Amino acid sequence: MKLRMLICFVVSLVLGVLFFSIKINALSSSLDGTLVVYEKEEQIYLKNFNNNTISYISDGKMPTLSSDGRFIVFSSTSFSDKKCPSLLENTKEECVDIIIYDRLNETYENKTKDFNNHSYNATMSSNGNYLVIETLASNIKGLVSSCQSYYSNQKRSCSNIITLDLNSNEIKIITNNTNYDSFDPKISGDGQSIVFRSFHPFNKDLKKICYNDYLNSNYYCSTIYLYKDDKIKRISLGKNDAYNALISDDGNYITYQSYDIEIEDYHHYYNSIYKYNIYEDKKTLITDNPNREVENIFLSKNGSLIGIITEANNLTDQDSFENKYIIYNEDTKTFKNQVNTNDATSNLDGKTIFYFSNGEISKISYNNIIVKREYDTYFLVNSSYNLTKNIVIPDDCKFRIVDVGNFSINKEGEYPITIEVFNDNSTILYSYTVYVLDEDESPYFECSDLYKVEAGNTTFSLANNIKVFDKIDGPLTYQVVNYDNFNIYQEGTYKIVLKAIDTSNNITYKTISIEVYKKKQNNFLGLIGSILLFGTLGIYIFNASKKNNCS
Repeated sequence: MKLRMLICFVVSLVLGVLFFSIKINALSSSLDGTLVVYEKEEQIYLKNFNNNTISYISDGKMPTLSSDGRFIVFSSTSFSDKKCPSLLENTKEECVDIIIYDRLNETYENKTKDFNNHSYNATMSSNGNYLVIETLASNIKGLVSSCQSYYSNQKRSCSNIITLDLNSNEIKIITNNTNYDSFDPKISGDGQSIVFRSFHPFNKDLKKICYNDYLNSNYYCSTIYLYKDDKIKRISLGKNDAYNALISDDGNYITYQSYDIEIEDYHHYYNSIYKYNIYEDKKTLITDNPNREVENIFLSKNGSLIGIITEANNLTDQDSFENKYIIYNEDTKTFKNQVNTNDATSNLDGKTIFYFSNGEISKISYNNIIVKREYDTYFLVNSSYNLTKNIVIPDDCKFRIVDVGNFSINKEGEYPITIEVFNDNSTILYSYTVYVLDEDESPYFECSDLYKVEAGNTTFSLANNIKVFDKIDGPLTYQVVNYDNFNIYQEGTYKIVLKAIDTSNNITYKTISIEVYKKKQNNFLGLIGSILLFGTLGIYIFNASKKNNCS
């Protein structure tokens, strides 16, 4: 069955928003860079660079690959006989559904088989738990949408954004539009943050200031929004069209393209790239006035690398006006030419670039970019030091990583690498060992579950008997978050709650019991004992006896 699709989504075609073209990414790779799924002439293929094989997956469009390489998500009309309304004419046509192909079990599953309208642009969260879907379906419980038909005075279903929990099959409605479409969703790695663009005025201060020649009327500009914590927040200004929004896998950063002048003192004429820090609520202009259109952008897993396809020649030192893939490094604030191509992408850590060349899929890898954000990847050298912070070089020198051997950020282990420190006069090679550790593990306590203390005794320090360690950060301090009205002179058993947190914001709580026996003192002395136990003078406990270790 031949696939029939609305290219670049019908809103761009019918509403006449043709002054910017939405380029659908035809390439998607696994995190380790060994697999890439791509679309060629409405057929989907998977290339395995380990054994240099190409596998046919299905007819379809808009494929994406899960970060572990197991699942391929794509749109297709070949997995259902149902008919859906056509947006371009008052007829029925084959429905576009969202399909998941499981490479491990070699199975296909239609995730929107019960929807009564087209679904597009699905992406899986990197943890494998969620799909975000753009859909015209109107039979989803709780979804009420009504938009003006393009070919008559009748109403049609609006394009909305939903998420699908792949474990429970629960659907969550992200947008519930009336009169305006939302589309092009992207999802964070944990599935909790979604960025999308919409003509819907989620903010009341927006005005219809964009003009459409096709409809001969003004409309609400295409605006970028963030869905997080059950709230929708506007990211772009909404005073000119913005589009192609991406969110980093960690959910910290958003990049998008815009015709708006969103930062004062910058005056650009071609579409520019913006980067938004979600937690700092800060916007940065990446490309100020490129002298050609930016065709497409890509974002690395941690948001520090931005891939750009453009003919512009004023971003780098290349003179010719031809499409090329450029890497922008947030850490060094530099642009670097990589390859001439019309379509490319990077794997999520940015170290491998996949691109089309003469109709074939190719890749280039390079070792001179390593993600430098300590909270993302924790490249460790010899202990708990970040790799880039552990390299001390003279002010007139630079360094680059020239050999990473079998290094893999996805696999724990020790990896020898070679660093080259150089200036105009000399070059010196240094060898390092990089320890890749699992940053998702929480801190752990080394202590007893029960301490028996004679009332009034102040000899042993509780601090000397309770230690906290983290696989990444090493020794940590802890807080007492619940004292349970502790009184060292009052008999009883007290439940003391301790808290430890590492630099990845992993939190561990531990409850210990302190049994006070025999001696009794007045409440004032008990208060003094509590200060001694938990205060800055020290934590003192008599005759501490230990039982089993903390887990």
